[in-house]
Amino acid sequence: MTRYNLLFATLVFFTAACSVTTSQDPVAPAPPEYGLADSEAVSGPQEAMESEAQLHLSLAAFFEQASRLDEATLAYVWVAEKYNETSSFPEAVRKAALLYGTPSNPVADDPSALRWMLIYFALPLADEEKRHVELHLALLQRLIALKENIAQEKNLRQRASSLAIRRGADLSVLARRIRELEVALQETKQEIESLKEVDVETSRIRITK
Repeated sequence: MTRYNLLFATLVFFTAACSVTTSQDPVAPAPPEYGLADSEAVSGPQEAMESEAQLHLSLAAFFEQASRLDEATLAYVWVAEKYNETSSFPEAVRKAALLYGTPSNPVADDPSALRWMLIYFALPLADEEKRHVELHLALLQRLIALKENIAQEKNLRQRASSLAIRRGADLSVLARRIRELEVALQETKQEIESLKEVDVETSRIRITK
């Protein structure tokens, strides 16, 4: 987490130095404000942890809204690992799972997405949310299995070619099998993206209530 620590410290310094100016970035949202007021307002250790967790969660959301998904992922993971006894923990875990499963994320990693989604599934969730996460888990597991199968089939085809096995029927069967797996992989990815859209809409509803 050294990289995230550096990012956080840089943003705190930048925000403090530029507190009298407004952001000129036409795309990215303004970063959350950090200062002594937040830490001075707390009255105990737990309150201090809650305040710190919220600050880091705001920074993660800032990175996410600015499409800096790798930095957002690091920030959410930081909150989930360092502030796992605060009210920010469930949201950080959920976001880490979703971002690790986002293909456009430079640090996307399906096994990591599955691990964080399993942690989120173990939390006390509403019945509807539980069913939603359960479906998401099943799709992630299918996605990982499909990728493994495709890698195995491609490896088998490569070995067959390198051993000079020229039986066209054998190679065509392998090629067809790989195509079928890749189609299934794309369908699973689309299902996961549809689930994410539902998740975003559900989050908006929770916020507006």
